[in-house]
Amino acid sequence: MRGQGVLGFALIFALGFATGQSGRWEVDAGYVASPYNRYDTTVTPFLGNGSSLALPAGWVRAGSTQLMSALDSSLGGYDLGTTRDRWSLAGRLGGDSRWKTELHFSHETRDGDRLRGSNFVTTASQLAAPVDTVTDQVDWSTRYETARGAVTLSYFGSFFSDRSGDLAWDNPFTAIAPGADRGRAALEPDNHYNQLGVSLGYALGPAWRVTFNGSLGRAKQDDPFLPYTTNPLIVTPALPRDSLDGSVDVTHADLQLSGDAGALVSWLEGLRGRFGYRYDERDNGTPRAEYTYVESDTFPGGVESNLPYGFRRQRLWVAGSGPKVSPSGWVRARRSSSTHPGSTRAMRRATSTSSTRFMWRV
Repeated sequence: MRGQGVLGFALIFALGFATGQSGRWEVDAGYVASPYNRYDTTVTPFLGNGSSLALPAGWVRAGSTQLMSALDSSLGGYDLGTTRDRWSLAGRLGGDSRWKTELHFSHETRDGDRLRGSNFVTTASQLAAPVDTVTDQVDWSTRYETARGAVTLSYFGSFFSDRSGDLAWDNPFTAIAPGADRGRAALEPDNHYNQLGVSLGYALGPAWRVTFNGSLGRAKQDDPFLPYTTNPLIVTPALPRDSLDGSVDVTHADLQLSGDAGALVSWLEGLRGRFGYRYDERDNGTPRAEYTYVESDTFPGGVESNLPYGFRRQRLWVAGSGPKVSPSGWVRARRSSSTHPGSTRAMRRATSTSSTRFMWRV
């Protein structure tokens, strides 16, 4: 594939609609179409579009494009680009009630073709790979408010589907190994992610406040595997699994307590403190297996194992800030407060221009 004219521009068409009663309820919907044209005079010898690309009858393979005697006569025009359509719907409900709820939904499709590289070890081609994907997303939250705080529950879901599945193509070059005449590759796999969340903010009194943010999420991917190779002359063992059966659980928790230390201990007046604990975990439950891969449908490559990646991290920390005052200055201010309250206020104003900060974490 050869791009003789480069466009690389996108046109955007958008529509929107909104209605409701301010502060009580709202509903809005939208549509956005954005075609993106990359090349307008691309030429290629491949026939067909979509997931299977074939060379014309009478094609003569060679080690380089200069020696392909049927190349120029086989070239045909091909417009390369994609179109994205996105529909969205959102609603909000509030009013005088302490409950507030929001819901957002979007449906996005992408269609067309994009450039994709391919190779048979020492030779490479650019192909028009199909693009036919659907992405749905849901984002919901509900919030309850009181005079001293609020709590929010939320859900987020993302669902991706690639309706093309895979791409197969003829090798336009002379195969460097017997049977390496056609290649095949998987495209982006279907996957989905779901997450539940909760957040809380609450005033424990006039001086202290506690906040919490937590979420539990799970990502899944279980598209069927393609065979190891399309080369009929390479013998491989059976795949250890029909699909990856990928699964990752994500956990997050963040707890913080902040306030004025002086409200608890009088001689710490002006010192603000924060105490926090954070927990993050990525639990990768994807099964581990050994795979006998083939290098570009040409040579046996050996055996490799997938290594699921996960972690668990915890952090405990304390931080604070307050006026920067020497011990003798603080004593003088405290002693003068009984007989000269004005001088105490002056001392505090003078020391408020600079501060002391500290942080300790594990």
